[in-house]
Amino acid sequence: MAQNKNIFRLSSDFVKYVELTNHLCIYKINGHPLPMNLKFPKVKTLTLINCSKTGVQNMLTPNIFPNTKHINYLSVQPGEWDIHRRFSNGPKWVFPNKNYDFYNYMVNEGLGKKDDALIKRFIASKKIVDGANGFDISFQFDLHIPEFGIINGEWWRTQFTEYLRSKEISGGGVLHELEEIESEKNRVKFELDNIYFDEPKLV
Repeated sequence: MAQNKNIFRLSSDFVKYVELTNHLCIYKINGHPLPMNLKFPKVKTLTLINCSKTGVQNMLTPNIFPNTKHINYLSVQPGEWDIHRRFSNGPKWVFPNKNYDFYNYMVNEGLGKKDDALIKRFIASKKIVDGANGFDISFQFDLHIPEFGIINGEWWRTQFTEYLRSKEISGGGVLHELEEIESEKNRVKFELDNIYFDEPKLV
């Protein structure tokens, strides 16, 4: 399974990936303030996994993603049913095959489609985590990140948060002098098709 250590240090491998990739995956982004200089001009495909309503509203703009053509949307309803109108180039949206109002609306309007395999394509595995009182139960996911590997979801989320903070501090570009560590990538040797897990509930 993917490891989960050194979670609060910004990895140089992560920085290189997010700045050069044409397929960016963002996991559980919330209402964290976004730096003014944040932009991903190389990203053609954007995947949003389990992101909050505020996180989606803040992040999903043409100023940040000027060249995005495809959006894989595995998140909650964004609060703006016409959020697609922000993009004049009309990205194509892909949703899990779930009966959610926003997904249905976008498909019925001809703005996207549902894909039975979408969840399995990006969620490598999940585990149930019991709260301290034995009742607060949550899920932790290992993610399959294209051209990066299988990685612990909380590590990926925290790395992206640290990347945002670095952009805020630097005022432009990332502070590469932050302590660099070897990426926590874990190249799992088995095929994703052989993994069995229940489809995660997107909340």
